[in-house]
Amino acid sequence: MTSVNDLICFAARDNKPDEIRRLIKSPGVNLNKPAFRNWMPIHFACLTSKVECAKVLLEAGADPHLQNKYSLH
Repeated sequence: MTSVNDLICFAARDNKPDEIRRLIKSPGVNLNKPAFRNWMPIHFACLTSKVECAKVLLEAGADPHLQNKYSLH
């Protein structure tokens, strides 16, 4: 089952900042909770160089200092 947090990860990966803005308004969203493959949305945005998506996530409260199980941060 795909969660809203997973969808935010996919939107970050696919460079869809407007989709991120829409999705972060959904109930239960936690940008600092591991989602797809234990990655946070900010990891997807940064790893794929999606600067505008990263900015949207940071402005919405994503923590750039969190690590995933691969030690990405």
